[in-house]
Amino acid sequence: MSPLRKYHAMLASLIILALFVVHVSGQEKMTQGENEGSFQVHEEAFEVTPVSMSNESDTITIQIPVPTHSLPITARDDQEQVLVVDGQLDNFLYLPAISNNVYYVFDDFSNPTSGFPVVDTSTNIYQYINGEYQILNKTNGYLGAVTVGHKLEEFEFEVSMRRVGGARGFYGIVFWLDNTWSEYYLLMLSPDNGEYYYYQYKSSSGFTLLSYTLNYQYINLGSAVNRVGMKQYWASDMGVGIFLEASFTINGYSANFNTVPPQGAYRVGFFAAPIDANHEVRFDKYLFKNYCVLYPGCSN
Repeated sequence: MSPLRKYHAMLASLIILALFVVHVSGQEKMTQGENEGSFQVHEEAFEVTPVSMSNESDTITIQIPVPTHSLPITARDDQEQVLVVDGQLDNFLYLPAISNNVYYVFDDFSNPTSGFPVVDTSTNIYQYINGEYQILNKTNGYLGAVTVGHKLEEFEFEVSMRRVGGARGFYGIVFWLDNTWSEYYLLMLSPDNGEYYYYQYKSSSGFTLLSYTLNYQYINLGSAVNRVGMKQYWASDMGVGIFLEASFTINGYSANFNTVPPQGAYRVGFFAAPIDANHEVRFDKYLFKNYCVLYPGCSN
């Protein structure tokens, strides 16, 4: 190799190393601005009638009524209110937290003090168990969800989930979540029949089923683990221009959804929703990061 090429190679290596050092050293600066990393637990009325199949129309019917009451984000008057648990990102078991709006957040829940809420309400339990995070729906009437306060417009998000026990129900991810839980979307999996659903929630009207997919072969059934992912990024098309695009995966396979993402930075999270009482879901390997930021290991 010529001296000039050796110099260029060395310079490139130093630049990559410098980027990595800056990213790691910025760990304690992540608590600035609106991305302060406070986790929130959210509970909402959620009652599902048994899924009914129609041979003539090949459709399903899932009935979710308008919530019976509102759960304000700031209230802490009783256990059925939304609970806010404060935490700082540099206390979490994350690798690494990065400054300058560059994020790489990972938690395998092996440390029970990594910052996710440990809460027992009248309807749900949220806690660490044996290296996983548990949401236990005590009753069959309330969805339980957890989110972190970080918001990004372009991001990659993944989390693994599995059901424990024989109680029926659903689980999945929360996305496009606003600051007050007044509007958000759900990608919901059924490990009983291999189906997935997309819902929109609005505080004024409750849950609306937007689309569903039956007999999806890539959903692992029963108590097996499913890893659910989401990517959101700015894309370009010569005939359309620049537009925001979102894609979803279940165990690495595409989960179709045609709704255009809202512009702006929104939060994400995960949830469990019961059909039966004592419905238990465990979560693991939580990942949230920029969409292919410039750090070593970025493969997109």
